[in-house]
Amino acid sequence: MSNLTVTREQVLAELNSVPMLPHSASRVLEISNDPDHSMADISRVAETDAILTAHILKVVNSSAFSLSQRVDSLERAISYLGKNVIVGIVLSYSLSALYDKPLEGYASQKGALWAHGLRTALASKEIVKFTSGKHYANVAYTAGILHDLGKSIISKFMDGSVRELISSVENGTAADFLDAERVLLGTDHCEVGAELAKLWSLPDSLREVIRYHHRPRLADETYRPLVYAVHLGDMISMMGGLGTGADSMNYQLDSTYPDYVDISEDQLTELWFAVEQEFNKTKSVLFGDEEGDEQ
Repeated sequence: MSNLTVTREQVLAELNSVPMLPHSASRVLEISNDPDHSMADISRVAETDAILTAHILKVVNSSAFSLSQRVDSLERAISYLGKNVIVGIVLSYSLSALYDKPLEGYASQKGALWAHGLRTALASKEIVKFTSGKHYANVAYTAGILHDLGKSIISKFMDGSVRELISSVENGTAADFLDAERVLLGTDHCEVGAELAKLWSLPDSLREVIRYHHRPRLADETYRPLVYAVHLGDMISMMGGLGTGADSMNYQLDSTYPDYVDISEDQLTELWFAVEQEFNKTKSVLFGDEEGDEQ
């Protein structure tokens, strides 16, 4: 299909072919984003899904942990792994069909979307502590992983157009890569991702992040501190050299972020180093030595 013939309606129609999130995954995400949840709550949901249980036990018994004794109890595994790793496992298990593939439209290879999402998640979880939305720490991590969800849908419609998109940003025809996507397709990865989140009945907080992480000032005021945290986490991830392909660093940092994120340059630098260490550790746990590496 020629990109010249693609319409917004055709892109959004692609959502009809995306599988629904497994019920167990939806419940785990819902519970983990509740500040009053317990790890036992997550365990009770995960144990109803044999495949998810197997994934969790596989990770905890992997070489990344080098445990002296094998863990056969799901409750013990969840307690040992911690909330962030569990959310990562749930999402990798649920979204492998979308995330575990190259993004040809962004000239990126397999693993880039996961790696970028993971680093953004870790950064966002720390950045949100510098906002009035400190209670969103759990949500920020999940939102960071999911923020670029729409790229996995629209990528195929952009295949062969990367140079055209980049050129339009460089010559000023488009304000940034998001604007270039809209010129080409009549929509962008933020809108498409938000529509998919709506189909999946994800919470409003996650939908706002997915929809406005490049335009945080447009987000609902209730969720704006969270959206700005992910916006800045996304930019930090790209500045650290880990984006999702040709679009990296072709977005604009919202100049109003200091109104919502009270963080100094020195604190940002310290945070970046801390995120790098945590990223390498978490990546090893979730993906092993090969999966999730920057491509």
